[in-house]
Amino acid sequence: MLLSEIVGKNVYSGKALRGVCRGVCLSLKSRAVKYLLCSRETPQSNDYTEFSVGVGCIGSVEDAVVLKRMRTAVPKNCVRFFTGRPVYSEEGAYLGIASDLVMENFTATKLVTDTGKTY
Repeated sequence: MLLSEIVGKNVYSGKALRGVCRGVCLSLKSRAVKYLLCSRETPQSNDYTEFSVGVGCIGSVEDAVVLKRMRTAVPKNCVRFFTGRPVYSEEGAYLGIASDLVMENFTATKLVTDTGKTY
């Protein structure tokens, strides 16, 4: 699964629209996706509200993200990941702009940049 397959999708709890997926939180140690980062409005809106839900709450991901239960969480011991941000190597060399993230069972396996390279 690619992160781009989730980002931008509506997030539902039951039949109620709760928001839109904007990114994920990754564990720094295991690279596991721990949380979905969602918002109720667009970042440019005055009513912008951000919330996180654990991946254990996800029931399905198809045309939308459907949650088994709506249980918001405060992300702990992880880093927020969004596409469209610059990527640097550990040595500080610029690698490009993050364009996607390859995930297997909600664990990040590869980072894809706008240059088409994977890391």
